[in-house]
Amino acid sequence: QEIAWELAELNFRFELLTLDARVATNGGNHELLLHCLPHGLTTTFVAVDVGSANHGLGHPTWQERAPYIFLLMNVMRSWRACPDLIQRNKTSYTETEFDDMERCIIIFYVESFFHFFG
Repeated sequence: QEIAWELAELNFRFELLTLDARVATNGGNHELLLHCLPHGLTTTFVAVDVGSANHGLGHPTWQERAPYIFLLMNVMRSWRACPDLIQRNKTSYTETEFDDMERCIIIFYVESFFHFFG
């Protein structure tokens, strides 16, 4: 089970890195993407820790997940065809607003990946 999680995590990280390099209008956001991971710049894309499985983007509570989602949102702002909801500079969110924004990020990510790598 741990090996399957590690493979899925590595796949997601490299998928995100590759997609960002392809879609970003600024040439890519490698360093900012590292901040989207638990432990930020103290890790690399290839170092995964099963102990971080429920941290960062995978945290079960929205308040703990939010800082990582906001960092991912900042990355996506440089992507082509970024939706207005992601482009907004809003400083506080209710849980419902956060859910809507997170859903928009997920849909944009999946659609972008399909569009460029389909």
